[in-house]
Amino acid sequence: MRWRPAAERVGYVHDVSFPYSTDSFGTGFPADLSDDECGLTRLKAGIDDGGRLPAVVQLAGSIWLQGRRCGIIQRRTCNGPLLRKNRQRRVNVVNCTNSGQSSPNLSLVRIPLLSSNRASFRRSVRAFRQSSNLRAILLCSFDVSLFFGSLAGVILIDSLAFKIIAAIIAGLAIARLFVVGHDACHQAFFSNRKANRWIGSIVFLPSLTPFSLWEAGHNVSHHVYTNLKTHDFVWTPLSLAEYQAMPSWRRQLERFYRSGFGFWAYYGIEIWWRKMMFPNKEAVPLQRPAFFRDSLQVSLFAVIWIAFLVALASATAQSPALLVVLGFIVPQIVWQLLMGAVIYFQHTNPGIAWFDNTAEWETTREGLSGTMLITFPNHLGRLINNIMEHPAHHLDVRIPLYEIEAAQSTLNAQATGAPSQAFSWKFITDCVRRCKLYDYAEHRWTDFEGNFTSERVFEPVAEEPGMTATS
Repeated sequence: MRWRPAAERVGYVHDVSFPYSTDSFGTGFPADLSDDECGLTRLKAGIDDGGRLPAVVQLAGSIWLQGRRCGIIQRRTCNGPLLRKNRQRRVNVVNCTNSGQSSPNLSLVRIPLLSSNRASFRRSVRAFRQSSNLRAILLCSFDVSLFFGSLAGVILIDSLAFKIIAAIIAGLAIARLFVVGHDACHQAFFSNRKANRWIGSIVFLPSLTPFSLWEAGHNVSHHVYTNLKTHDFVWTPLSLAEYQAMPSWRRQLERFYRSGFGFWAYYGIEIWWRKMMFPNKEAVPLQRPAFFRDSLQVSLFAVIWIAFLVALASATAQSPALLVVLGFIVPQIVWQLLMGAVIYFQHTNPGIAWFDNTAEWETTREGLSGTMLITFPNHLGRLINNIMEHPAHHLDVRIPLYEIEAAQSTLNAQATGAPSQAFSWKFITDCVRRCKLYDYAEHRWTDFEGNFTSERVFEPVAEEPGMTATS
């Protein structure tokens, strides 16, 4: 098998590689693993085929590698990366009890078979992975037209009230275009890889999203390590101790983020500004030239967008400030509000568990218990291009948005473990009220004072005899 760079590979083969460190974008082995411990361990690589590897190939590979796991096949020392830079495979460190050999500073790789349940779920939706270029072009054309049409309304309509409505519609159009780019980033929207990359980069421009940074952060960190703290950085809940250790201003900001009114601020500050716009090495330790290039590209697009609005304001005798506010700032806030709320409710719920222990997290990989399905009446979810059909998307990222609704309906008839909730005001307020902090030891949500607000949402599973996993 040819190992593609991590940011590209997850778009093709779900749940495969990661930059493994204490930061979502870092590389290397777990920070708490010393060189001496590396010499006494074996590394287990988990490969999920995403419909690519036939079962017989997995079986042959598993038998072949497991038969040599006691010293015959040697990879690299633990003093360096397992593979170059971001070409690492996802690993869990376990003690090897089958070997009587002592092989300091050597690591072996074993490929386990897919869990039967998850593989069965994936097979049930594999038929929906077909990309249709015609449907993709029509949908993309509609969303582009909606975006530019709403901006034209902001510029040409005289009524202030209708200008505001047009600005809100522009924000919705940005969100819809982002979902198109999100699918293209997973190589799901078009059947052609280059078309996905080029069109994805273009439709990401209105949301000011750098393609390469989103690809690395979302495809690798979020999809591979869903709900695993320090690896999945999207709405990761703080513990009470972490919250209390923060300065006062930062505690107030956290309260605002999780108040129900701060979704836009969370996405704009914690995701877009810190992770997407010229991120430093603290936010993204592994730097690539493409990150700077794509950040510069969206920055230039924003400058041209604003300059265009100012020029049109002068040409039409309107207030430049008003056109910039309604033609740029309001659409961006609306888009960030939608995005912040969407990613919050997809993985935040009193019935959803988060983890700071890799061994515990691994036991939940069989199903989709960390992903929320939110249903809407009368297919209203199509307004945001079906982005809330999330369990099916996490099961197979290659299902395009125009097929994801049917795929999710197929999954709904099976016991996937994914929690489901009808969209309602009561659902929103209950979730926001109860999900402030998370007790990772008790696996219960709490308020900001540490009072429990949910039942225990995870029960640890006994470890396999002879194996000890590290968190």
